[in-house]
Amino acid sequence: MGPASQAAYEPQRSRGGAVAVVVGTLAVLIALIGAIVWFQAYGPGADDDESADPAPASPQTPPPVSAITETETPPVETPSVSPEPSTPSADLPSDFATTYAEVESGVGYIEVATCDASYTGSGFLVADQTLLTAAHVIEGATDIEVEFGDEMVAATLTGVDPAIDLAVLRLDRPVGHYQFEVARADPKPGTHVAVIGFPFGEPKSLTEGTISGLDREITFDSRTYTGLMQTDAAINPGNSGGPVVTVDGSIVGMADAIRKRSQGIGFAVPVSQMLPAVHQTASLVHPELPDCEPDPIEPHPVLAGVRQTLQNHLDAVNARDYHEDMRQFSAEIRADSTPGQWHADYETTYDDQLQIGSVTGPDTSPRVSATFRSQQDPGYGPEGAEDATCLIWSIEYEMTQLGDRWVISGADGVGDPPWTRCD
Repeated sequence: MGPASQAAYEPQRSRGGAVAVVVGTLAVLIALIGAIVWFQAYGPGADDDESADPAPASPQTPPPVSAITETETPPVETPSVSPEPSTPSADLPSDFATTYAEVESGVGYIEVATCDASYTGSGFLVADQTLLTAAHVIEGATDIEVEFGDEMVAATLTGVDPAIDLAVLRLDRPVGHYQFEVARADPKPGTHVAVIGFPFGEPKSLTEGTISGLDREITFDSRTYTGLMQTDAAINPGNSGGPVVTVDGSIVGMADAIRKRSQGIGFAVPVSQMLPAVHQTASLVHPELPDCEPDPIEPHPVLAGVRQTLQNHLDAVNARDYHEDMRQFSAEIRADSTPGQWHADYETTYDDQLQIGSVTGPDTSPRVSATFRSQQDPGYGPEGAEDATCLIWSIEYEMTQLGDRWVISGADGVGDPPWTRCD
């Protein structure tokens, strides 16, 4: 794949805090504006510029080689290796529900602070204090924290292998969670696998699929990665660094990138590339530390109020509660809505994964960019995606203060179309 396609892949690291990379539902606003704009809500915060089509699993890429210096790296604990490649056995779990219950405690939610922003990603334990993740997840980090359930642990960077976008972290203390075993060999095409992680900064989730192919090559930000696995298991921003596992729980890869404007094309670093980097820590390099004093990110003064209104809107749609939903809109929008049309539009819709991207403008009439996911039966999608069962929407809302709360007074889709499919 040559330079002409280098921007067609996206790393899946998510913006954190009030700046999260996003996607979401507008179903109530083309049914509520004009006909209140019919928008419904993963994905991954990708822009619509044609030149930015492919990319790894987050908005930034591993540090350039010129910004990396070789250093002595402390020894890391050796990960366990599965005694044999995965083979069917009566002792193995029969489905990923059993596997997930056994291994999910070993997958951590990574929060990274940089000089000017915050990001999130996923990582997994291979030893008591050793966590693997994607190098682009921790790029530019001034502080790294890893969350396991309600337990937060600080982490330091042991080193990165920029050639395969891999980072090795050392936790400040043992956490006593599940430690993954690493498969001996890469899986064959057709192998059933699952990806575990935190898409869009949402709670931990599992997506299933198969290995579609091996030895893939992608290019982004003038850096080429080779030998990757391709999978149709869903990978979204925030999944970067999460484990790709077989039904016996063995690690066969690390989620790393997606193909934009596509369905079912994700990429993972295969175990055959990961193992040497982990075992030969002397080959790891350490990025130069950022020379900055990060400013605290202050939330917008109206953020909590407008977020609550948008969440109330999604909750009312899910509850099929027309009157409660109308309370979230201005009188002008309510005048254009009827219960019959509203119920027809939302009959099968379920909206979730609300993310606020930014709040701008005066405090009295702010504009809020948000994303959310909508799920609906075939035939209830918007024009151009009538058969879609899952959509990520990007919407900019106009908000107006009404007493002690906020109401939605307008909405515009971001992008053309303002949704991406996630089914």
